[in-house]
Amino acid sequence: MKSVVYFLFRRRTLFLTVAPILMLLVARPTPRLFWTGLPLVVVGELIRIWSAGCLTKLKDLVTDGPFALCRNPLYVGSFLVAAGYFTMCGRLDVWIIGTVLF
Repeated sequence: MKSVVYFLFRRRTLFLTVAPILMLLVARPTPRLFWTGLPLVVVGELIRIWSAGCLTKLKDLVTDGPFALCRNPLYVGSFLVAAGYFTMCGRLDVWIIGTVLF
């Protein structure tokens, strides 16, 4: 199991390119699922933008803004974006696999 995690971590850029393409191939979207997933994507992106705006790299530890509420708000935002896309996809297996790999 450790070698699988290491393999995926080392190939994460390739995985992040291939995974959305695979998700598009198996997706069964409906308008209802699209409108259900869209708010998750929007909120996730807003959290990521807010978090990135508060970062001061190579300086002090950031403890204000979203970092006062959560240790890794960029990850929270990314997960919400992914959850929105999983919802839009309309398949439970994509939700399960995507959440585990996230």
